[in-house]
Amino acid sequence: GQVSGLKEALDKQREATVALARDLAAARADNDKLRAERRSAQIEPPLKPHSGRASAGTGEMKAVSQKTARSKVRKSSRVIRVRSIALPFSLRPTHSTLD
Repeated sequence: GQVSGLKEALDKQREATVALARDLAAARADNDKLRAERRSAQIEPPLKPHSGRASAGTGEMKAVSQKTARSKVRKSSRVIRVRSIALPFSLRPTHSTLD
């Protein structure tokens, strides 16, 4: 009696764990997809005028170096932005109560 009840409870917990793991994997995949979309959306528009200008004529090297420098700056700021929204608002620590 008791053993079979415990086995059932264990099975239920195992199923719940598997379901949670699946949800987590799906959420991670969605996050990666959204992050990749945001990355391409942020990088593409500024680069188009640069590449057009570079192929148009003078100062090709200059345009390329500007492009790499700007994308580096954008990358570092994006990492900070993503990190700041990682926690849902309800889970964030409230600093006012610590004082």
